[in-house]
Amino acid sequence: MSLPVKNMPKTIRLIRAFFGVAVILVCSLAAVAQSQYDKQRIDSIEINFGGTQANLPLADQYRLLVKDALGPVYSAPRIRDAIDALYSTRRVDTITVAATLNSSGGVDLRFDVKRKTQAEKVTVVVGTTIGDKVLEQDLLFKLNLLTPGTAITDQTLRSNADEILDYLRERGFYQSEVTYERRPLQNENEVGVTFRVMPNAQAKVETFDIKIDGYSKTIKPGDLKLKVGGNYSRERLVADLAKIREILREDDFFAAARRASYRL
Repeated sequence: MSLPVKNMPKTIRLIRAFFGVAVILVCSLAAVAQSQYDKQRIDSIEINFGGTQANLPLADQYRLLVKDALGPVYSAPRIRDAIDALYSTRRVDTITVAATLNSSGGVDLRFDVKRKTQAEKVTVVVGTTIGDKVLEQDLLFKLNLLTPGTAITDQTLRSNADEILDYLRERGFYQSEVTYERRPLQNENEVGVTFRVMPNAQAKVETFDIKIDGYSKTIKPGDLKLKVGGNYSRERLVADLAKIREILREDDFFAAARRASYRL
């Protein structure tokens, strides 16, 4: 329960007053610190990634972004614009900005940039496959996997692994497994990513029954892609359903074409 101000002990009132003055003082000092740089000429912009190895091309790219956002003179709103420009690359984790006045009265700026880890090389290694061929190229080009230069997190890698699994299961590889690993490269914050894919055995078609009420003709197995004892994939199943409906339409079984069912 809070006490009315008039009944509040004197010590508590003094402590609150002290902290109120302290907050105002800190804000005032920050404003003064900013005002000494306002409208001063910007003489230099340094991009510092930390660590032991510099990425000069990327530092130059970021320096141009910052320079365009800042303009020729210092202002706090332009500093925020420069920070936003760096974050918009989606490769930056955190940014700290330091400003100092040099001997000629200009401002020297240093942007300490912590970059996100990014994948510079992405490879897929396919292991044991029993059934249809699974090619590395199919996984790299048919799926929306990482591309070199993409910022990554553990969630990004897990999502890519799940996408590979979904693709393989659509092809009938229900026992497939996917793991991934990261390995450091020459530059800090850059890694190579390898997805190790084990499709294992593809599902087989044990039975394939077609039931169409009122349709007495036999649909020849040779007209269909799925074969009893053959490899299963959803692509073949969808193609077979389309073929069955086509046959029914040709025989004027339009209603039956809509009711056609199957059992695997």
